[in-house]
Amino acid sequence: MSDEVKRFTIDKVPYTERIEVRDQSIDTVFVQPGNIPFIETTALPEECLNVYNTYTLAPPVLSEFVPIPGVINPYNFIRQICSAPGCPPPEYQVLCDSCDCENCPPGTRAVTCNGVVCCYGSDGTSVKSIALADYCGDDDCE
Repeated sequence: MSDEVKRFTIDKVPYTERIEVRDQSIDTVFVQPGNIPFIETTALPEECLNVYNTYTLAPPVLSEFVPIPGVINPYNFIRQICSAPGCPPPEYQVLCDSCDCENCPPGTRAVTCNGVVCCYGSDGTSVKSIALADYCGDDDCE
């Protein structure tokens, strides 16, 4: 198990889009006769996962071939994340947050006090206070 942490940000429309992390590739293919569009799902190597942005009404479970109306594949590929070959897929965490928030400065410790977060330095002095509603918590928005 690695201690390496990688972060990336995905912009999505609240309530109408969702982020999915899947162990399969989702692609649009055209099948003859008629050049009919289908969604084709294929397995990824065991150490990899694909990240997609899709609509909340898109089907969460896909079989190998799914016909799609028109040519619109609702699964937009964002990126692939992989562990070293032969290892389990990477652990991941999806955090939904606007990130319009504040964190304590580096080298300080956050303590909740009277509806605010006080950021204390190593000398025990509060160097900053943040309204609880404006606090990111645990540096999620760096």
